[in-house]
Amino acid sequence: MNVTLVICVNSRVGDQPSCGPSGGEALADRLEILLKERNSPALLERILCLGQCWEGPNLRIAPRGPVFHHAKLEQIPEILQALEEHIAKMSG
Repeated sequence: MNVTLVICVNSRVGDQPSCGPSGGEALADRLEILLKERNSPALLERILCLGQCWEGPNLRIAPRGPVFHHAKLEQIPEILQALEEHIAKMSG
Protein backbone atom coordinates (compact mmCIF):
# COMPACT_ATOMS: atom_id res chain seq x y z
CA MET A 1 0.00 0.00 0.00
CA ASN A 2 1.33 3.41 -0.96
CA VAL A 3 1.75 6.06 1.70
CA THR A 4 1.14 9.59 0.47
CA LEU A 5 1.98 12.93 2.01
CA VAL A 6 -0.98 15.11 1.00
CA ILE A 7 -0.31 18.85 1.14
CA CYS A 8 -2.80 21.61 0.47
CA VAL A 9 -1.42 24.33 -1.81
CA ASN A 10 -4.68 26.16 -2.49
CA SER A 11 -4.61 29.90 -3.01
CA ARG A 12 -8.06 31.34 -2.34
CA VAL A 13 -9.25 34.66 -3.71
CA GLY A 14 -9.66 37.66 -1.41
CA ASP A 15 -8.89 37.86 2.28
CA GLN A 16 -9.89 34.28 3.06
CA PRO A 17 -7.14 32.14 4.61
CA SER A 18 -5.55 29.54 2.39
CA CYS A 19 -2.74 27.03 2.68
CA GLY A 20 -0.67 27.86 -0.41
CA PRO A 21 0.37 31.42 0.38
CA SER A 22 0.62 30.75 4.11
CA GLY A 23 3.40 28.21 3.58
CA GLY A 24 1.86 25.17 1.88
CA GLU A 25 3.74 25.70 -1.38
CA ALA A 26 7.09 26.10 0.40
CA LEU A 27 6.43 22.99 2.50
CA ALA A 28 5.54 20.95 -0.58
CA ASP A 29 8.64 22.15 -2.45
CA ARG A 30 11.00 21.31 0.42
CA LEU A 31 9.39 17.98 1.30
CA GLU A 32 9.45 16.90 -2.33
CA ILE A 33 13.21 17.45 -2.42
CA LEU A 34 13.78 15.67 0.88
CA LEU A 35 11.68 12.65 -0.09
CA LYS A 36 13.74 12.26 -3.28
CA GLU A 37 17.04 12.68 -1.40
CA ARG A 38 15.99 9.98 1.08
CA ASN A 39 14.69 7.64 -1.63
CA SER A 40 11.46 7.52 0.32
CA PRO A 41 8.76 5.18 -0.97
CA ALA A 42 6.18 7.83 0.00
CA LEU A 43 4.44 9.87 -2.64
CA LEU A 44 3.78 13.59 -2.37
CA GLU A 45 0.48 14.92 -3.64
CA ARG A 46 -0.37 18.61 -3.89
CA ILE A 47 -4.10 19.16 -3.54
CA LEU A 48 -6.35 22.20 -3.51
CA CYS A 49 -8.20 21.68 -0.25
CA LEU A 50 -8.28 19.61 2.91
CA GLY A 51 -11.33 21.55 4.08
CA GLN A 52 -9.66 23.35 6.98
CA CYS A 53 -8.30 26.51 5.41
CA TRP A 54 -8.42 28.50 8.66
CA GLU A 55 -5.90 26.04 10.19
CA GLY A 56 -3.45 26.01 7.26
CA PRO A 57 -1.10 25.17 5.97
CA ASN A 58 -2.49 21.67 6.33
CA LEU A 59 -1.03 18.33 5.40
CA ARG A 60 -1.83 14.74 6.19
CA ILE A 61 -0.26 11.36 5.83
CA ALA A 62 -2.56 9.00 3.96
CA PRO A 63 -4.02 6.53 4.42
CA ARG A 64 -5.20 6.90 8.01
CA GLY A 65 -2.22 8.92 9.18
CA PRO A 66 -1.81 12.07 11.25
CA VAL A 67 -2.87 15.53 10.16
CA PHE A 68 -0.65 18.57 10.67
CA HIS A 69 -2.30 21.99 11.01
CA HIS A 70 -0.45 25.33 10.93
CA ALA A 71 2.51 23.35 9.54
CA LYS A 72 5.80 25.19 9.25
CA LEU A 73 9.15 24.49 7.61
CA GLU A 74 10.64 24.08 11.08
CA GLN A 75 8.36 21.05 11.60
CA ILE A 76 9.79 19.12 8.66
CA PRO A 77 11.90 16.79 10.87
CA GLU A 78 8.76 15.95 12.89
CA ILE A 79 6.71 15.45 9.72
CA LEU A 80 9.35 13.16 8.19
CA GLN A 81 9.59 11.15 11.41
CA ALA A 82 5.81 10.67 11.47
CA LEU A 83 5.92 9.70 7.79
CA GLU A 84 8.64 7.10 8.37
CA GLU A 85 6.74 5.67 11.33
CA HIS A 86 3.56 5.47 9.28
CA ILE A 87 5.36 3.74 6.40
CA ALA A 88 6.74 1.15 8.85
CA LYS A 89 3.29 0.65 10.39
CA MET A 90 1.62 0.20 7.01
CA SER A 91 4.35 -2.17 5.83
CA GLY A 92 4.24 -4.34 8.94
